[in-house]
Amino acid sequence: MLEELIPVKVIGVVPYFEFNLDDEDSATGFKNSFREGVDVAVIKLPKISNFTDFDAFKYDEDVSLRFVTKVEEIKDADLVIIPGSKNTISDLRWLREKGFDRAIKDFKGMIFGICGGYQMMGKELIDQEGVEGYKGEYEKGLGIFDTNTVFLNKKSLRG
Repeated sequence: MLEELIPVKVIGVVPYFEFNLDDEDSATGFKNSFREGVDVAVIKLPKISNFTDFDAFKYDEDVSLRFVTKVEEIKDADLVIIPGSKNTISDLRWLREKGFDRAIKDFKGMIFGICGGYQMMGKELIDQEGVEGYKGEYEKGLGIFDTNTVFLNKKSLRG
């Protein structure tokens, strides 16, 4: 039947299966789940990464998960999460442009940073070798933690 519809030789048909695969970074609708209970606001950075880290919240009946892009949206949250980023310095600058830096410092609930989000909460970020952007690029962090991040071609963690 397919060969009658299209001028291509058909040797078989693959059956359709429903798969529950993780979405690719930024290739999703960022669905919010509104429920009674703990209100979690994840800042939807322009270069967000690993956002599927928050999927577990979607299945908890006592958690409301929201991806937010405006400062006023974190006001009533119980927990604000700064997620990972594919370009931490660029997304930190976006946070400042949108006023999230001041809102985060004034926030009375819990704040949690994951990967790049945690790095943004430190004192400074330095892209010494141009790993994420331009060689020698520097940005002052949010200053919540007494940490510095230096991006190098070879990763190492030190306390």
